[in-house]
Amino acid sequence: MPMSPRLLRPQATGFNPKSLSGLLVWMDASDSSTYTIATGVSEWRDKSGNQRSFIQGVGNNQPIISATKQNGKSLLEFDGGNDKLTAAGNFLQIANCTMVAAYRRTSGAYGGILASSGDSDNSPGILIDTNRGAIRGYINTSLEASGAADAFHIVVGTVTNGATVTYTNGTQISTSVASGTLGTDQTTTSIGTYRQAALNFFAGYLGEILAWNRVLSTTERQTVERWLGKRWGVTVA
Repeated sequence: MPMSPRLLRPQATGFNPKSLSGLLVWMDASDSSTYTIATGVSEWRDKSGNQRSFIQGVGNNQPIISATKQNGKSLLEFDGGNDKLTAAGNFLQIANCTMVAAYRRTSGAYGGILASSGDSDNSPGILIDTNRGAIRGYINTSLEASGAADAFHIVVGTVTNGATVTYTNGTQISTSVASGTLGTDQTTTSIGTYRQAALNFFAGYLGEILAWNRVLSTTERQTVERWLGKRWGVTVA
């Protein structure tokens, strides 16, 4: 690692999410080596080292690599009608976690960004709820400000035994108290939907998704937010 002659210590060469313990998943739309193209994207592969793959075998239900870019980087585009990618196992059936997404909603009052695939709401997820981003604990959600999801931005949510905190572009926006109990009946995790029987499909662009199996410290969270802000051209507090 290069040395700074003034500080006589290693210079920072870039943050890697894997440097923070407990990384569950890391999906990066800007990395073309992580997806397989069929009609659209038939497989989107995880960069966390946990070898999670989100798959869609039906061509009409596959998101596409969008012609729209963010800060010069590729995005996955979901149509809000039936696009989704699903991974085996619900790794979000945990009491405590941190979830992060860099994204933009284009339409639709409801949708899933990262959530369990079944019909119940009792495990953590990043959602669109009443036209804005939301972090779900077990049942309750904490919402972003109205309209926030319509610009490309970074949302971070923490879940602590069902209670949630939502941050938008580095600023805490809302909280919710714990309610309900953690579900154990969901067997898959999806990108692009939640409560799929209710047709809650996401319409918009996804750049990056990350999750950890613990609540990140303030310093860790801010490091992730600022790193993503620089990558995706978003101003972060």
